[in-house]
Amino acid sequence: MPFDNNPLEKFISNFINVSCTLDEVIEKINNNKQKILFVIDDNYKLLGSITDGDIRRSLLKKDNSINASTIMNANPIFALEGTDNEELGILYSSKGIKHIPILDKENRITDVQVLEDSSRRNYKNSVFLLAGGFGKRLYPLTKKVPKPLLNIGSKPILEKIIRKLISHGFSRFFISLHYKSNMIIDHLGDGSQWGIKIHYIIEEEPLGTAGSLTLIDRELKHPLIVMNADLLTTFDFESFLEFHNSNNVSASMCVRQYQFNVPFGVVHSNNEQVIRIEEKPVNNFLINAGIYLINPDVISNMTRGKYMDMPDLIQDLINNGKKVSSFPIYEYWLDIGTKDQYQIAIDNEKMS
Repeated sequence: MPFDNNPLEKFISNFINVSCTLDEVIEKINNNKQKILFVIDDNYKLLGSITDGDIRRSLLKKDNSINASTIMNANPIFALEGTDNEELGILYSSKGIKHIPILDKENRITDVQVLEDSSRRNYKNSVFLLAGGFGKRLYPLTKKVPKPLLNIGSKPILEKIIRKLISHGFSRFFISLHYKSNMIIDHLGDGSQWGIKIHYIIEEEPLGTAGSLTLIDRELKHPLIVMNADLLTTFDFESFLEFHNSNNVSASMCVRQYQFNVPFGVVHSNNEQVIRIEEKPVNNFLINAGIYLINPDVISNMTRGKYMDMPDLIQDLINNGKKVSSFPIYEYWLDIGTKDQYQIAIDNEKMS
């Protein structure tokens, strides 16, 4: 397996100091195409590594004190100077990594070896985009145009979402429609202009964000990605699929961390006795991010044509003893539900 020899300076974006905060780690990895960080001290001594999965696991803990030293894997994979390409290839194959730091005798990074990989993924999973809403909170912008066709820059929201998913390796799409459905079909067509297939699900009456799944007229053999058609994100779908497939669950849902700052001192008491005062605490919550993976058998067991929203479907699975996993996302994510959020999307497009 051939490896590129790259000067160390090309990998500055992969290095992060051990003292960095969680926010700094997230910012660093979001600006890093390789999605791996090497934790170092001031002398470039390797202390650990941080991957996409390490960050997501840490977010589930909802702990404000988390930093690079607590997130990192303290036993990172590395090779010593002089390791030949054959041995590097074995490390890649056995550990499933593409970036291997090369260390000197004092454990300082002197180089990073990268496995050449030009293959493009092509997933068999279909994507179901929920695009049938009325967009009432965006009225009057949606009086004549359905929300999915509102432009962000030069392209409609829904087209930008589809293009992003194509770039991730997806080529099979279902789109559920109701409000001004013909306008969306006329714009997107059958998908052949992008080398994909689009099948439309027309809801004669609104069925909710889950009920429309029951109208799929094709047999599903792989977990289905379900996503609101008003989300702009740089989310890593590959990691999400790997997570879902490895956890033996009926469904997985993406969650985001949401912080709520209480602007007062919170009094903790036991009946009338004050125990302590917590000044302006920050509460961390995990919120629904509107992206799901649903196994085919879950959909086949749903009642056709019955109104249901996705949170209700997830809760029904839990109530019936089925396993549902949460997958934290930290990447750029914007729900275009209001005029203010729509303007943020436009402004972000101008700055990009």
